[in-house]
Amino acid sequence: MQGIRATTETVPSPRLEVLFRDTLLQCPNLIPHGSRVLVALSGGSDSTALLHLLLRVRDGLDLQIKAAHFDHGVQAQSSVLAEQVVERCAAVGVVCVVGRAKGLAGGQAEYREARYDFLRSEAARLDATRVALAHQNDDDLETVVLRLIRGTGIRGLAGIPIRRDLFVRPLLGLKRAMLEGYLTECGLEWMEDPANADPRYTRVRVRQEVLPQLQAAGGMQVVDDLLSQLAVDALCVDCSLDARAEDHLSSVRTTVGSTAMGTEISHSKVREYSRADQARILRIIARDMGFRLRGSGTGAGVEFMNRGTSGQGVDVAAGLRVSREYDVIRIGPAVEVDLDKELEICSLTGVERIKLNGREYKVRWGSFSGRETCIAEVPVRQLHFPLRMRGPRPGDSIRTHAGSRKLKKLLNERRVPRSERSRVPVLVGADQRVLWVAGHEIASCDRSNPEEKMFRIEVSEC
Repeated sequence: MQGIRATTETVPSPRLEVLFRDTLLQCPNLIPHGSRVLVALSGGSDSTALLHLLLRVRDGLDLQIKAAHFDHGVQAQSSVLAEQVVERCAAVGVVCVVGRAKGLAGGQAEYREARYDFLRSEAARLDATRVALAHQNDDDLETVVLRLIRGTGIRGLAGIPIRRDLFVRPLLGLKRAMLEGYLTECGLEWMEDPANADPRYTRVRVRQEVLPQLQAAGGMQVVDDLLSQLAVDALCVDCSLDARAEDHLSSVRTTVGSTAMGTEISHSKVREYSRADQARILRIIARDMGFRLRGSGTGAGVEFMNRGTSGQGVDVAAGLRVSREYDVIRIGPAVEVDLDKELEICSLTGVERIKLNGREYKVRWGSFSGRETCIAEVPVRQLHFPLRMRGPRPGDSIRTHAGSRKLKKLLNERRVPRSERSRVPVLVGADQRVLWVAGHEIASCDRSNPEEKMFRIEVSEC
């Protein structure tokens, strides 16, 4: 569906090829001219028809075509099927790569994820710009009914997307019977997957029982048209809501430029919108970074955006985290931080590098001249070597002219985000007395003698 009107009439093979070519021309971003296409080929009627239709339009669109077959290993003869698929591809001059499931428990969702991972990796290896999937209009109708049964929202009612990233489905406007008729007329063989008739699967029961009963009650054409129109209407509403969410995002976003390392939005502003709008904002941000959120992840993210406390965060997908620092909500990759590299200072002069919570600094100390923005001076006679430059630790405090201050309280008052506090360089003596919190506070000490030799230390971020 997705804006392509399903054709249900019996169509001679030459005209079917024209319909297919017209679909690609009407949707130029589906499979653009000059694309390198990897066809997901199961060996069934739909994917076999897709491969041969693409071969028919290959020269006109300057396409490079290869195929990929994933052997789930469920059926006893699956390896034989894989060999036949490779042979039939070779007969028409198409290279076919084969992937095999390894160590899977056998759930449909797990097999599907493994299949898509295989297709993504092969697309990257072969430098394919599109992966063509053979879902057709009957699959789309079944998907809409399945989602109605299980419960869904507007986006679910829109059916199967015609394109998502590099995955495209150019057969969504065609019926299964049309494709089988095309193969028969062209004298092309295909293989039936026994799983497509196994009533243990909910989709098969929808295909064999639910849809026939709906069609018997309302007429096949009526049911098909109504479900198709429902999906098209849902898609229009979904696109409209996404457009509104994009506008909301532009008003709450506080970062500019690339979103690869994350996006920051205003906590107070995003809470002005409904949770439904917040969910779309979150999904748009995740999508732009290459993540696809499930319902549970979206719900956890929205709940945190409304109730999460500063300094905390929640994982909403594998590798994606929503966190908050004061009025800033950050949605970005969950970063694994390298171990700290602290610095021990045993001499009066030197230059070294340290790393605190993944951030690297250059540290210089001695009696050099010049004045930098992040520098401290301490009388040499008041130092207890070895000194150490490290990150803050629980219980650290610094003595100032106003009295002793806990570093935790000091950094909180200076509005240093909790996620950044472990990156603040702290200079301590051999007695663990804090001498300097770089960029924030220097310990109180006797500087009454202007002739006294001073130990100077500066820190700059690399």
